[in-house]
Amino acid sequence: MKGSRYCYPHSLGRFRGIPILKNATFHAILGITGIVVSLWFGLIPNRQQKQQTEIARETKRGVEAIKEMLESVERRESERLLEKYPEGYVLFAVDASLRKTESVIPRNSRISEEYEFAWDRVGVRKVTSTVVTIKMPDILYKPNNGRFIGTTMGIGRRPLAQEHRFPVKPKGSIHGVFVELVEDSDSRFAFAIGFRKE
Repeated sequence: MKGSRYCYPHSLGRFRGIPILKNATFHAILGITGIVVSLWFGLIPNRQQKQQTEIARETKRGVEAIKEMLESVERRESERLLEKYPEGYVLFAVDASLRKTESVIPRNSRISEEYEFAWDRVGVRKVTSTVVTIKMPDILYKPNNGRFIGTTMGIGRRPLAQEHRFPVKPKGSIHGVFVELVEDSDSRFAFAIGFRKE
């Protein structure tokens, strides 16, 4: 530019004596920084979305695995459990790594008329090579509103199908309540809660 101490295209690579807002080098650095920041923040949501998608897939696989476990246990153990607990039983499975629970009350079980189960707090608290510590479902005995709330039990991993008695029974109930581990597969466990008259 005539009469000027600097020319915009020739200011590229120079900082001395050129106002920063009229310096091509400053504008180039600002543009490159803007592109890098846009790309960086544009990629982060994609990474997070991929991670969330992978977590959702793992959760779905885990839930399907515990549902299959329950179906297998029900087919394999239903006769033995009904013989042992003639008043009925409930099966439930927990995936300790996903903190997911699935439950099933078999069709031939009579306990759903007298008992109600709250599955939202069930979970594995601790797993060792010999014991699974589990937070049991809250159980309501409908006839007189008796409750088991916040029961945590340590269940031996071997031998399977070893019965453990609930510490107390609901007031007015004629049933003893028992728990047993019926399947043990790494971080997935299937349990039966059985009822029989005492």
